[in-house]
Order: sequence, then structure tokens, then C-alpha cells
Amino acid sequence: RRHAVFVVNSLFAASPTDLVLAFESAELVRQWKARLQAASFYHNIAAMESRAEPAPKPVPKPRPAASEAKVAKEPGHKRAFAGPTKSLTIVHLIVREPSMRLEGAVLAVGVFGRGGTLQLSLPDVPLRVPSAQDLKVLRLDIGATTSVPDHADSVLFLELRPVAAAKPGGKPAVGPAKYWTCSPLSEWRAGPLQLQLYKAPPVYALAQQRNAPKLNSFLQL
Repeated sequence: RRHAVFVVNSLFAASPTDLVLAFESAELVRQWKARLQAASFYHNIAAMESRAEPAPKPVPKPRPAASEAKVAKEPGHKRAFAGPTKSLTIVHLIVREPSMRLEGAVLAVGVFGRGGTLQLSLPDVPLRVPSAQDLKVLRLDIGATTSVPDHADSVLFLELRPVAAAKPGGKPAVGPAKYWTCSPLSEWRAGPLQLQLYKAPPVYALAQQRNAPKLNSFLQL
């Protein structure tokens, strides 16, 4: 027929349920073809989804710890970043009555998000700790200068980490943080900034911090 639509179960065999729909005009034929095609599409969605294979999940790469940077850092060391940055100088560190000797210690520097995700790991700052250190007051003049990306979510963490002596044929091992401090970059202003030191372990997510202060111990920026 001129204005007809065939509705069949299979293109390869006849079926008693096959239909022939006759219409009065070509416009009605066009409308019903569109309706039948849409109905067929929605009817087959479940079957298509059951056959579809889920996309493979990306494997997250482990983030390096703040003390695992491979580039040596020196006072006055500068780094280049895309976008706005803030510069800082680590002036000195004061620890009252340290609980252990800290010869060969380093200051690990990292930038974390407020939720605790590591954003940037900077090279460790080697500290010149005197071998005959005063166990009542340890003051270290540092003078290391660097720059960090200026993001509203970013928090600077600084960790005082002891270094174990190297075994024969090996390398010195950086231990876990002994004392630490942090400062959100959004709160920085020009001029000196004194940060309270806390006892280990560091907590990188700001909302989860329950910090134990190391009395009369500070890091000066």
C-alpha cells in the first residue's frame, strides 16, 4: 500500500504477530515511523546496557611524601610555576627542650590542600644542627627562600625530620616528622609570620587536626 508501515518481529522470517498499519496520508506515515522508532529505542535500552562493559577505572598513582623530593635545596633556591605565586623565607627555628638529638635533621616542605591531598612536594632543607647542641633550647638559623603556587585551597606544611646515620654502603634515611607546623596561604600577609610548632604526627586535613603544641617552640617565616 502507498501509505503503510510494516511492523515485524524479524527481518529474516515471517511471524503471526507481524502488522501492516495503513494511513490516510504520507504525513501520518512519517509521524508513526518516528514514534515506533523511539519506542523501539527505549525498549532496547536495558538490553544494550546489560551488554555494555564498564569503563576501566583509572589506577591512582601514589603521591610522594613531602620529604621525597630528589632536587637538592639551598638557601635562595627559586622555582618557577605557572600562575600566581607567593615567596617566603624560612628564617629560623626554635625548639625548647627537644626530646631527641637532631644532628643531620632536615626540614621537609610540602603544599597540601585543605582536605589533606598533597599538591606539591618541595626539596628538603638541610639543617646545620651543632653536634654539641643545647638540649634546653635549640635555635637554628635557616635563611632558605623559595616560592609556592598561590591557591586559595593551599596550606604550607613544614616538618622537622631526623635523619638516621647511613649504614655501610647505604644512604642516610629520613625519619618521620618529629615536630611540624602549617599555615594556609590565603592567610599570608607581607611581613614576618611566627608559626607554632606541634608534636608529631602531622595531620594534613585541617578539619581533622587536634594539634598538641610544643611549648615555646616556633618557626619564623
